[in-house]
Amino acid sequence: MRRFLRWINAPLVLTFALSVTASLALWFYLWWNPRDWVEVTITNIPADAVLIGVVSEHNGLPEEMNCYFAKVGPFTMSPERFGPIENKGRPKAWDYRHAVQWRFGERYGVVTTGAGQARSVTWFDAADVPLRGRNFVTGGGEVVFDLSKGVIEPWRP
Repeated sequence: MRRFLRWINAPLVLTFALSVTASLALWFYLWWNPRDWVEVTITNIPADAVLIGVVSEHNGLPEEMNCYFAKVGPFTMSPERFGPIENKGRPKAWDYRHAVQWRFGERYGVVTTGAGQARSVTWFDAADVPLRGRNFVTGGGEVVFDLSKGVIEPWRP
């Protein structure tokens, strides 16, 4: 009987150890790569823009998406605390890429603040901004906003 218990315990212990190891590996991966981390590329930004933020609108209420950073570990920061984007005298429209804490909504917008502190938002319907490369388990993905194709309105938070 003891030999039988030893024989059956070995696979159980091995299965338990592998399960714990896999769970810890997945937890660490998701901690380092949060599911809501989405790489956003914004193209055709006006030359005078000094601040950029991404917003989502759900039930008529806009909500700003935080920016992601990875130093020691991933953390988020609001776009206002992130500070101005260096505009080195760009003579024409330019592109920008950054990670944001994605929030789903009916439409999405890119808020830009010009040198004269005038704020505007360029809106896109959710169907016009496909989230590509998203995985059910690990999340993530990429989104591209082309500001020349959206509807521009004054920003009213």
